Amino acid sequence: LADSPLGRATDLPGTQVLGFLACAAVTRRTAYLDAGGFHPLLFFGGEETLLAYDLAARGWGVTHCPEVVAHHHPASGPRTGRAALVRRNELLTAWLRR
Repeated sequence: LADSPLGRATDLPGTQVLGFLACAAVTRRTAYLDAGGFHPLLFFGGEETLLAYDLAARGWGVTHCPEVVAHHHPASGPRTGRAALVRRNELLTAWLRR
C-alpha cells in the first residue's frame, strides 16, 4: 500500500489507495455513512473493495497511513468456504460497479 502508484495527496496523510482490508482499517463514520457503508450482498470477504470505490466516488480520500494502527483479533480455526465467498464478492463488485 505504501508504494501505491497514486502517490500522496496534499490534503491527506499517507499514500492514496483504492482499497484496504476491512479488518485492518479505520474509517471516518461520516465517510462510511456517506458512501452507504458495506453493501448488504457483500457481507464477508472482499466487502471493503466496493466500499473503497464508493468512498473515492463520493470524494473521500482513502490512504495508507502507517502511523494509524488498527488491532484485529480474528477467531482461530478454519474458514471453510472463504475462498469461494471472496471470489463471489469480487464478481459481484465488478457487476455492481460496471
